[in-house]
Amino acid sequence: MEPDAGTRERLVQAAIRLFGERGYHATPVRTICAHAGVNLGAVSYHFGGKRQLYRAALRSAVETILRPGGSGPAADHLAALLEAGSPDVRLLLHDLADGGEIALEAAAPHLRRTLERLEPAEGEGTPAAVRAALARTLAPLVGAALLWPVLRPGFGLGDVERRRLLDALLPFREERP
Repeated sequence: MEPDAGTRERLVQAAIRLFGERGYHATPVRTICAHAGVNLGAVSYHFGGKRQLYRAALRSAVETILRPGGSGPAADHLAALLEAGSPDVRLLLHDLADGGEIALEAAAPHLRRTLERLEPAEGEGTPAAVRAALARTLAPLVGAALLWPVLRPGFGLGDVERRRLLDALLPFREERP
């Protein structure tokens, strides 16, 4: 890894952790640089400013969240991130609480690639219908995953209930008419 790439990655990881803990407005660039062990000018050099660093941190967080973990089911990957108190999930939740504009921007390329790979089977509808079906089936899973830190203590849900909820929301379990 090039030294600049290492500096950039340390900044992104520190930003994920700190923006996830404190939010965008309450996290000074100076604090991020101190946690990353880099010069204050590194943010401007690598990203152009705090807002672009925030975007890069959210893109990285979304990639981590959407990347399947090992060979297990997607529900296990999401559950592991939630149980571990993933800084990636915390950052995404902070952005969603602030309106979610940058989170949606960060997730858009992933969703676009997924939708482009979907080719409707003959007789199963138009690409627009397939996209709508994907959105309907993924929305509850993503919503439950993102809300887990609130649902768990608020409703006294444990591991068994979490697994049942994620299994029930997986689109692959949906019955076809």
